[in-house]
Amino acid sequence: VKLKKIAWQYRTGLWVLEGREKSSGEFLRLVYAGQDAHKNYIATLAFNDDDFKEQYLGKTWIWRIRSNINREKNNVSLQIVEMNNASAKVLGRKADYYAPTWFDAIINFSVSQERLVKSKNIKEDLRKIRKHQLEYEVTTDPEKFDFFYREMYVPYITKAHGNRSLLMSLEKMRQKMNSSELLLVKKGGQYISGSILLYNEGMVHGWKHGVLDGNREYIRYGAAAALYYFEMVYLTEKGYKKINHGGTRSFLKDGVFQLKKKWGMNIGDSWDIGYMISPQQMTTAVMAFLKNNPFMFLRGNKKYFAVFLEPDADISEELIFKIHKNYYVPGIEKLIIYNTNKPQPVFDLPDELLNDIELEYLGRL
Repeated sequence: VKLKKIAWQYRTGLWVLEGREKSSGEFLRLVYAGQDAHKNYIATLAFNDDDFKEQYLGKTWIWRIRSNINREKNNVSLQIVEMNNASAKVLGRKADYYAPTWFDAIINFSVSQERLVKSKNIKEDLRKIRKHQLEYEVTTDPEKFDFFYREMYVPYITKAHGNRSLLMSLEKMRQKMNSSELLLVKKGGQYISGSILLYNEGMVHGWKHGVLDGNREYIRYGAAAALYYFEMVYLTEKGYKKINHGGTRSFLKDGVFQLKKKWGMNIGDSWDIGYMISPQQMTTAVMAFLKNNPFMFLRGNKKYFAVFLEPDADISEELIFKIHKNYYVPGIEKLIIYNTNKPQPVFDLPDELLNDIELEYLGRL
């Protein structure tokens, strides 16, 4: 079993995906190596659902992928390979980006409380909670855990993520029940959303979330936002100052990433598996993919955000402030803005952003 686990990290499935890149409409040929569910997630970032095809090439060792692709000379413009951190340090090249598949999102309640007053988006969430008279309860009842799993967690994840879903098993949830509580949001006596609070070594984790039947109507009522709000209320009363909402994707436009950012997220530990993103040709399609999918990546043990601009974009102070507002999160070393125009803008970075932002020139391959 141990050998199989080790082999899984180095010998993996290999696919070629090709079609019209979803934002530019230009042809993109992409090689992906890794898990099927993660491949499907990357496909949703690169292509529209009905505008690409894929071919499975079988299993391969991750260190052979480059040579296999080069030998076939099949006009691949982008290569993305799942690998662990140790492999990334050995196999990565200067032009590659290693983006963790997941990282831990730490939400500090003091920041969340400040945003209750300052954030228009959170004020709107609170308005919905009041309008629909949402309430909460916390329980350790095993039957309610099972109800949460079957009626909230599974339908919510499968409807939201489809063939990209990575579901926790019912058995695994039950194994954690002795160190967990279930927070349920109610509307008129009906449970409409829930989250499992897992306690471990002095830290509380917002472990799994769900919405009744995966129903988008409940989300419009504020069922998802209410979980974050009521978790803060309940856990603050218990003396906790933060919660680990781990299991956050490294792509900055991801809806869950943006939701956690809104509530005061800090970047915690990254997980040990990531995507090695390797542009092979800096085509219009590849540039469009990078521009529309900013991401977190690692250099050594430090975390950075990568935001790519339109080719030959004019960089303005207004644009830099907008990028900072949309994407910057405490816990990263720098947010790097890449451009293909010139190495430096025609102005100096604003003083208040000097510690957060870096500008880099991205030459064409």
